[in-house]
Amino acid sequence: MTSVLFAIFVEAIDLSFLETSADTYATLLGPKRLSTLRLNVAQTMNALGLLTGILLGKYLVFQDSNLHTEMEKLRASDPEAAKAFGTEQLGHTLQPYMVVMAIMLLFIVLFAVVEFPKCRPQT
Repeated sequence: MTSVLFAIFVEAIDLSFLETSADTYATLLGPKRLSTLRLNVAQTMNALGLLTGILLGKYLVFQDSNLHTEMEKLRASDPEAAKAFGTEQLGHTLQPYMVVMAIMLLFIVLFAVVEFPKCRPQT
């Protein structure tokens, strides 16, 4: 339970730092009259990414619709069958997470290579 609360705490801090820095950067990137539009688009992309992640998790990781009934059967069976089933279900999670990790590494490389514009507030 403590590790789950710690993970939620880390996620909240991460989102706070991200939104604080990204919102400021987005407002300074272009014309001042369009800064609100850029902020709204950025916040829309956050929600769209959240929904996309949930749907990808549902269809790529948790693709077995009868998982609940399978778990009930396994509770009544021997421990070796339960272990084999757990290993099989773990295999379903590895492929999508490896793809996500590859995409994240690609973004890290892109962020390291691309030079972002320097933004200074106009006084």
